[in-house]
Amino acid sequence: MINFLLWLVSPWCSDWMYRFFYKNQWTTLEELAVESPKTAEIIRKICEAEKIKLPKIGIIPDDNPNAFTYGSGPWNARIIITHGIIRFLSDEERSSVVAHELGHIANRDFIIMTIASTLLQILYEIYYYTNKQKR
Repeated sequence: MINFLLWLVSPWCSDWMYRFFYKNQWTTLEELAVESPKTAEIIRKICEAEKIKLPKIGIIPDDNPNAFTYGSGPWNARIIITHGIIRFLSDEERSSVVAHELGHIANRDFIIMTIASTLLQILYEIYYYTNKQKR
């Protein structure tokens, strides 16, 4: 029962953490196309080819290139990229990173990792902020 509840609420817990701690901003495919047309195009093409729902797309304002996927299933998947992906990677590299993340959605292997990473992230944030208060 606990695992089911974690699976159910993990995406929304993660949404809150990434927004609160990392300033994630949700964007549309059209808005992403302004900064990176090829990346937006590859997302659309892969979603059509794999018959998966367009994931929610978030951008974290951090110059370290990073990307990850989470969600309870393909119906509510999210892809998060950092500004570093947009700023430092070429169109081909960005497209490859996003295609890799979409592969996690198409293969559904991101679901278990969502549950595990949400638990770890909650524990880390509690540790980080309680230690910060002690200083």
